[in-house]
Amino acid sequence: MSRMPQTMDVEGIVLKRFPVGENDQIYSVYSRESGRIKASARGALKPKNRWRGVLEPFNRIRAVIHPSRTGRLHRFNEADLLTRPSSFLKDLTALHAAYVVLECYERFTPEEYPHQEIYSLLLKSLGAVDRVPDLAGFSVRIFCIEFFTMNGFALEWNRCVRCGKERPADKSAFFVASEGGVICRGCIRSHESDKDRIIHGPTLQMG
Repeated sequence: MSRMPQTMDVEGIVLKRFPVGENDQIYSVYSRESGRIKASARGALKPKNRWRGVLEPFNRIRAVIHPSRTGRLHRFNEADLLTRPSSFLKDLTALHAAYVVLECYERFTPEEYPHQEIYSLLLKSLGAVDRVPDLAGFSVRIFCIEFFTMNGFALEWNRCVRCGKERPADKSAFFVASEGGVICRGCIRSHESDKDRIIHGPTLQMG
C-alpha cells in the first residue's frame, strides 16, 4: 500500500481564486506535475499576509503543498513567484483575451490529471498575449484551436459536418464555428430555406 507524500512540490499558473471563511482563500492552479488542483491559503485575506502578490491569477508560481487525505482541497505551505505578466494587465482588451485562456483551463481540464503538452500550451499562449498585446485576439484564437484539439475536440476541415460528404479540393465550403467544422454549399442552401434552424457563430467561406 503506497503512502501519500507529506508534501507536493509543484510549478503552475494560478487560474482563479475565491474566498472561504473570513480570512482564507481557495486557489485553482494548473500545475505541471499534477494538472489542475485546488488548494487553500490560510490568512490570504488578511491585510498583511505572506501570499500577497504571489497567489494572483496569471502568476507562474512554485509551491509546496500539503496534500489532502480526505478530498481534493489541498493546502499551501509555501509559494514563490516565478514570473508575472508585464504587458497585458495594462490593456483591457488583451486582459479579457487572456482570461479566456484561464477559463478554458478552469472549465475544460480534469482535476489532478497532469498533461505536459497542455501545461506547455498554457505557458506559450499567455506568453504570446503578453509579448504582443495588440494581437491578443489572434493569439487566443490559435490557442483555442490547439487546446480543444488536444482535448479531443478537433475541428473537421475536410468533410461536411452535416451530410458527411468530403470536400473536394477545388470546391469551397463554409466554416461554422458553432458546428465545429465546415458545411458544404448544398447544406448551406438547404439551411437557408429552413426558417426553424439558425446557425449561431461566425460563418466563413473557405476556398
